[in-house]
Amino acid sequence: MRKERVFILFLLMVAALGAVFFGLYVIAQRNLESARDPLQAEVTEIEERYQPYVNSETQPTEKTVPDESLSDDSGNEANMDTITAPE
Repeated sequence: MRKERVFILFLLMVAALGAVFFGLYVIAQRNLESARDPLQAEVTEIEERYQPYVNSETQPTEKTVPDESLSDDSGNEANMDTITAPE
């Protein structure tokens, strides 16, 4: 009889501890969400404010890299230095 009471008390304590940790988790998630909203609003405001200043001519509209390979006869890319690891 005594073992059963101790076991039930142990289970109740574990359940109470689990409920406390779950409550703390919910509170932490709400705090994170409430902190994220103002930051996201600032990001959106900054993007909207500076979007008109973006020069559309600087954004690539065509392929800038030619289709043919830029390698010479030795297999190295043209105009590129070979980097060797120190021994």
